[in-house]
Amino acid sequence: MTGQPKNYHRQAEDTVALKGKPRWLKAVASESRQTSEALRKSELLMRAINVSARDAVLMMDAEGRVSYWNPAAERILGYTSDEALGRNLHSLLAPQHYRRLFEAAFPEFQRSGCGNNVEKTMRLKALRKNGDEFPVELSLAGVQLHDGWHAVGIIRDISNRELSDKALRESEDKFRTYMEKAPLGIFVADHTGRCLEANQAACRMSGYTEEELLELSLQDFLAPDFSGVGMASFKKLKTEGRVDGDLMVRGKNGKNFWINLVATTIGPDRVLAYCQDITRRKQTEEEIQKMAYHDALTGLPNRKLFSDRLGIALAQARRDQKGIAAIILDLDNFKDVNDTFGHDVGDRLLQAAAERLSAALRKSDTVARLGGDEFVLILPDLKGTEDVDRVAQKIVDGFRNPFSIDTHQLIVTTSIGIAVYPRDGISEVLLLKHADIAMYQVKQAGRNGYRFFNPNSS
Repeated sequence: MTGQPKNYHRQAEDTVALKGKPRWLKAVASESRQTSEALRKSELLMRAINVSARDAVLMMDAEGRVSYWNPAAERILGYTSDEALGRNLHSLLAPQHYRRLFEAAFPEFQRSGCGNNVEKTMRLKALRKNGDEFPVELSLAGVQLHDGWHAVGIIRDISNRELSDKALRESEDKFRTYMEKAPLGIFVADHTGRCLEANQAACRMSGYTEEELLELSLQDFLAPDFSGVGMASFKKLKTEGRVDGDLMVRGKNGKNFWINLVATTIGPDRVLAYCQDITRRKQTEEEIQKMAYHDALTGLPNRKLFSDRLGIALAQARRDQKGIAAIILDLDNFKDVNDTFGHDVGDRLLQAAAERLSAALRKSDTVARLGGDEFVLILPDLKGTEDVDRVAQKIVDGFRNPFSIDTHQLIVTTSIGIAVYPRDGISEVLLLKHADIAMYQVKQAGRNGYRFFNPNSS
């Protein structure tokens, strides 16, 4: 072998050193690529967010100049990115009265990144490119870079929100005005019926002040006899969302009166109720009802109501297998009273006779006036004719006492005819016919008495 002998040990070290260096460089390069890739992804993500954002996103450098302007800023503020970049942000967007405030606060932000307007959301006005002022929400944050503090701002156009808020306020004002001026009583209650609001008409109607009403529930207004009806109405309101009906309620003075109530649910936990005092209407309805079924002079049931009650009594008698007495009577020589003393005295005599007849009967009995001086009676639930005898004799005896009409002492007797179900007939027509026959038999016998129908009597 020729040449210098080789140093295999040194050669091995050099080989290891050469082989180790590329592995280290590869690790550094790989880490750098990963960092760059993460940074690139982060930048792409932030760019995508800013591009797709519905709010204006912008940046201001340490000198107050615009350094970033996203597409939403172009749409909301009217300036393109090229028009906005590099311009002073305050002079670009702030109306004069806001500009002085921001310019006064900017030196502090340049020094420390802090200030009264940083890291908070403000409502203020901004300027569009065309000079229009519009309401915005502005959020600012400071970012410290190598050349000083930069600001990141997000501007949200709240024009539509303010219009909605204004419309809501106007609607609430209109509702409040309507509540105060409405002639109807208006209540707002929660889902339990507790009163939350009430207008002046409701206060006048109930007699309570608004403060007192707010301590009460709608159930507290119900008259005792209507508490069950009120509870049923409230349950219906919860299931169907609306109730409409007439209720009797009690005012602060303890007096009952009628209202018409219309209540609807508003959302899950509110009830709006309108009520109108209908006491006069109810009284009128009762008067009309009374006129339709009662005699105007005496207040007794008239022929129609008497017929209805006799029909009901007959049905109950058939079911219970009991007796009924149908009685017809008139006043003896009543025509002479009218002719002698006049119709006014005659009318007052009929009224007094009606009172005397009513006093002789049980609560379950009925006395009605058919017309003129003719009265009819129903005696239900008879166990025997002796009950009828007692009532008839009581009436005859009562009529023997004088009637005091003005200065007159009038003695007027009565003739009474009686028919008994089922012996003398099973229908209304037959009973009244046979009672009428019996009454005329009394008159033929000299008046001032009573008689049961007897088919064998002439």
